[in-house]
Amino acid sequence: GLHYPRSILTARESLGYYAKFRERFPSAVFDFQQIYAISRHNSKTSPQDFQNFVNRLGLDFEAIEPDRYFNPGTVKLALKVVEPTFDAQILRRQILNEIKSEANIKLCLDTAVIGGKLSGSGSSLSLSNGSKIETDGIVISTYAGINAIRHTLGLQALPLSFELAEIILGSVTPDMSGVGFTVMDGPFWSM
Repeated sequence: GLHYPRSILTARESLGYYAKFRERFPSAVFDFQQIYAISRHNSKTSPQDFQNFVNRLGLDFEAIEPDRYFNPGTVKLALKVVEPTFDAQILRRQILNEIKSEANIKLCLDTAVIGGKLSGSGSSLSLSNGSKIETDGIVISTYAGINAIRHTLGLQALPLSFELAEIILGSVTPDMSGVGFTVMDGPFWSM
């Protein structure tokens, strides 16, 4: 929830789902130290507002000296919290096992929705593997491709915006292992 300092509602919803996710997939969740920092320049959130936000969420944190991890004078506030990450491969295996155990679920991998019709009495989808699916309803649970599927189904696009993110894979020194960083709240970086 700490990624949403301008929406206490989204942050609280995230915390609620975090607890459910952690309970449902405990073997895939791993805790680490996370440092949230408020930049001295160009942040959309002030240090005081961010600290008030964290307090309103009721989360435990430790304020640390910003110069410990950041160039002097670049960060006004640094908070250390315990935050989890998840192992996507463990999660994938568990979810695939659950899907395979359900007789009423048919898994179609590497298959796109290429057409379809929606109506009050039912829906049909045409798939790139040549098959058709007839169903009472559809839940679109994609991420970035949601409007492509909506367009294919003749639905109005959702007013979404996307940002290009660059991801660099690397390694850190042992003293930095198990520590993550997020500089808030603007055109900054996470590690």
